[in-house]
Amino acid sequence: MSDGSATPQTLIYGQTGKVECISFDWESDNIYMVDSETPKIEILTLVRRFRRTIVNNTASNPDQLENPRALDVVPSHGYVRPKS
Repeated sequence: MSDGSATPQTLIYGQTGKVECISFDWESDNIYMVDSETPKIEILTLVRRFRRTIVNNTASNPDQLENPRALDVVPSHGYVRPKS
């Protein structure tokens, strides 16, 4: 049992834009971030310390993420959906 004296850890290294939302997937220990400045959705795995963009606007699909502000995350179905 924790006594509340754990040492804080930095989870996000490197550059981030304007993070609007952070969602935690408790089944796989993943964190999802919505960056509205870039715009993109990133995943951070806590187990392997891995960070990757999973959805972003590209030249071929510039409106894929339009004003992302939040996420619906349903871990049991592997479901992640951006919300405006």
